[in-house]
Amino acid sequence: MNNKKVTVVQCNDIHLADKSPASRKTSYSKEVFDKVRTVVEIAHAIEADGILLAGDIFHNPRKISHFSVNTFIEIFKSFSKQIFIVPGNHDISAKVPFDHAAIATIGSLDNVTILRDGRVHKPFDDKAWFTIAGLEWTYSEDENHYTNLLENIEQKVSLLGMHAPILDEEAKFWTLRRNVISSTDRAHCVAYGHLHSQAPIATIGNTVFSNPGALTRSSINEKNNIPSIAVLDFYDNNTCEVEYVSVNHLPAEDVFYLEYAISVKEAKSAVKSFISSLESATVQSVDGEGLMSAIEQVCDDKEVVDLARDIFRKLD
Repeated sequence: MNNKKVTVVQCNDIHLADKSPASRKTSYSKEVFDKVRTVVEIAHAIEADGILLAGDIFHNPRKISHFSVNTFIEIFKSFSKQIFIVPGNHDISAKVPFDHAAIATIGSLDNVTILRDGRVHKPFDDKAWFTIAGLEWTYSEDENHYTNLLENIEQKVSLLGMHAPILDEEAKFWTLRRNVISSTDRAHCVAYGHLHSQAPIATIGNTVFSNPGALTRSSINEKNNIPSIAVLDFYDNNTCEVEYVSVNHLPAEDVFYLEYAISVKEAKSAVKSFISSLESATVQSVDGEGLMSAIEQVCDDKEVVDLARDIFRKLD
């Protein structure tokens, strides 16, 4: 056993849902379970000390079956080490108290720790130098909100888990830029989620930032994403190394109805443009045949379709 090294496997944005998105050919929930099992297998294979899930374990905290929650529980029980979870914006809701959310049920397992409020944990007795904390998703219009939360963390930690859109450029909340987070000097490594596209591993000041992207592709907009995890290696000299590792996945064309989804998107766009043109009363000429085809693709109401056809005849 190496007491001078701690390895944590990071994955983000699983978005477990019972119902598969309309654009998918395959069972979404089955893919989620398979991916999470793979993460556990990888963690076992590399003898990781823990797994960090950086938010959005579930897609909707109010609409998830007991079967799905129990399946997650069985998968997590199969991991003999620690699991850390940072609640994301899809895990918690203003309408559902935290204690009643599915993530709280997962958090009741002996090997699971929910990271909230910046509380500092020392999870490994034989590696007391390693510390971890987490800041869950919070809704606030205060531009200093996250900076204040960071500065209130009682000590600099080895690993800080966050579920927040951390960016380089100016963001809606300026406190979520990497350089601002780094300036608080509260973590050697920040592992974050929320943004589903993989972000480059970056070192800003004394802080390493890691976001391997979403573990699953929950939307056709993510068809080109490569499901990945991050392997975070921490050393007792306060250094950290990060490596992204892709997880086995099917080609996009085997997962999504690409042609159908694209045609529906184009059809909806055409209908919106048509409605907008009528509302603004600036109709000069209309591609009636093209718009009629678009409406028929997205509307199965015969009365509406017939009405649209009559409108096009008048516009001609």
